[in-house]
Amino acid sequence: MTRRDQARRSLFRVFERFYEEAPEKRRAIAELVLNAFEHDEYWVVTRRIDEAPKEDVLRLADVLHDWGLTEAAGVVSRAKARLKALNAFQRLSAEPRSLEMQMHRALEGNVWIFGDEYELLKSNATLQSVVKRLTDRVYRGGRGQKRPDLLLVGSMGRYLLVELK
Repeated sequence: MTRRDQARRSLFRVFERFYEEAPEKRRAIAELVLNAFEHDEYWVVTRRIDEAPKEDVLRLADVLHDWGLTEAAGVVSRAKARLKALNAFQRLSAEPRSLEMQMHRALEGNVWIFGDEYELLKSNATLQSVVKRLTDRVYRGGRGQKRPDLLLVGSMGRYLLVELK
């Protein structure tokens, strides 16, 4: 799990505990906070918003306009990166010599392929203990090797189990 993933999960826990907002709003604010830490252009815009006097509506409108341009550029950049990742994933999945471990690693770092609402809960190494604890009666004995490869947590308490072959 990346440092950003860990920070995102921590922010989600804080937001869930202290703010009764929709998951989409909490997710958007968490991404804003993470982007402000990781990308200078987000930091500059958030600092300008923070520094703008509340009564200075015109200045704030300019800041929000700049923000919209920055956000649009970020969306384009992320879309291009995702297209590259999808193309690489498609090539990997079409390659007969690809190993399950390679596919697992590719999906583990790109769970957005399944939808933006999913985040990686656990991967193969720790998934065994999670699944064992939750479904011990199903994965007993020889069936222990049949545990899913990825467990993804979606919005509204939905889960997605992924098994690679």
